[in-house]
Amino acid sequence: MERLLDFLDIALIPSEKNSGTGKYNFSVTDELDRSQSLPIFTSPMDSVVSEKNWEVYNSNGIKPVLPRTSPLNVRLEGCQYVFAAFSLKEVQDNFLLRKRISQMQFKVCIDPGNGHDTKIFELGKALKAMYGPQINLMGGNIGSPKVYGEYCKTGFDYVRVGMSGGSLVDPGKYGFYYPQASLLIDILGVKNTALTGLKHTKIISDGGIKNPSDILKAIALGADYVMIGREFAKLLEAAGPLFQKTEKGKELVTDPTILADLPDTELKDSGLIRYYSGSTSLEMQARRGGYEDIHDWLGAPGMKRNPSDSRTDELKVTKSLKTWLTEMYDCFGYGFTMSGAKDWQTFKSNAKFVQVQI
Repeated sequence: MERLLDFLDIALIPSEKNSGTGKYNFSVTDELDRSQSLPIFTSPMDSVVSEKNWEVYNSNGIKPVLPRTSPLNVRLEGCQYVFAAFSLKEVQDNFLLRKRISQMQFKVCIDPGNGHDTKIFELGKALKAMYGPQINLMGGNIGSPKVYGEYCKTGFDYVRVGMSGGSLVDPGKYGFYYPQASLLIDILGVKNTALTGLKHTKIISDGGIKNPSDILKAIALGADYVMIGREFAKLLEAAGPLFQKTEKGKELVTDPTILADLPDTELKDSGLIRYYSGSTSLEMQARRGGYEDIHDWLGAPGMKRNPSDSRTDELKVTKSLKTWLTEMYDCFGYGFTMSGAKDWQTFKSNAKFVQVQI
């Protein structure tokens, strides 16, 4: 049986010739809304992004996606400016049962967890029929190469690629898992050989990004964008409550703004932590149901508990977004130099990789 690969299993190799360092364009252009950004989305997770901090990401070239835990009215308003995540029912009730009117484009992320559900294809087709190019549509997540073709046929603009590959997920719990690097490689094969004449849905690699070099690997393997959760949740500017470990235990930081100018050297030793919940974890299901206390949610009448293969982790808050961006740009610059690229298009064309022998 063929061994499938994760990012750790591959290495990028230098091009035979390159022109050395120079001016690089690290932005990509969204053809639908003509905006420019880094090829990076935030995960729609409330420990990463919220209605209170999305501008921090947006102003630094990162595309935020408001999570389903943000109030519905906030997401319905916000999706005219940035992507917002909605459940299948929320999309049905608020976009299909009546047509929304706006001069703006709607940016809708259908976020059911299981991107193989036939309902998502039905919704996508109906939304595109009703709104046409006025809706910028994201779906997923998917864990099989052939499903990518269904998103192209249905008219989705973006699809999140990756199931059970995130850092919070136990891929062995139910046994369904397609290693991320191989998944991207095989989807690119489907895109290049089986979908001639169809619109090519943009590929967002979602899961397994541990450092900036993984972003380079994902794009070299065929992704148009990556989606990042855990690494953003470690940042001071991320959403979600901050706690500080002291001799007495963990204390809520009531005014995080006082930490804004804290040097990274002090931040690493500050004892700051944040809780990071997987999208199917019981804690996340409770918050999406409007409950802050998981026990209240578990005891609520009519509570629907979905299968979960993810957990909640305690993360150390170790750096600022500014530091993360500096490290990212350093890595991107090195990657472009080694591949003789000046932009992402030439990077994709030039980048080569090998399997690491383990």
